Amino acid sequence: MNQRNVAAEYVRRFRQWVDDRDAARDWSDYVNGSKLSRADIISECGFGRSVLRQNPGVEAALAALEERLREEGILDMDGQAAPLVDVGADVGTRNTSNKVIEKQLLKAKSNADDRVQALEEQNAVLRAQVTDLRNQLKQFHLIQIHLNETGRLLIP
Repeated sequence: MNQRNVAAEYVRRFRQWVDDRDAARDWSDYVNGSKLSRADIISECGFGRSVLRQNPGVEAALAALEERLREEGILDMDGQAAPLVDVGADVGTRNTSNKVIEKQLLKAKSNADDRVQALEEQNAVLRAQVTDLRNQLKQFHLIQIHLNETGRLLIP
């Protein structure tokens, strides 16, 4: 593929990612202050960080997307935190905000549960290693006693 085709493919991937996020309505998972998380974008789109700066199509699409999300109140405005719920917001908006918060909490709990499970597995492996090493130590101690009793043990 030539450079133009590669650049167009990156724009297509980015737009597909945006469409997926719009469909899932999970923009809050990608918010990093007044911007979207670049690390998440490049990871999920499958291209390098330089594409965000050097591909004019992706750069323009990202800027337009962030502006749209600021207007919708999803991203912070000029470094000021956007309120989760407007004082005059209707019940539907509050329910949406509560759902977003609930989703974030469930994601954090899931991550914590995964971490605990991984640590428990690691702990089990280490306990098995300790048991094996203790058994080896007993064997070496018995060998040392035998060599000492038979006079074949060299004492430094």
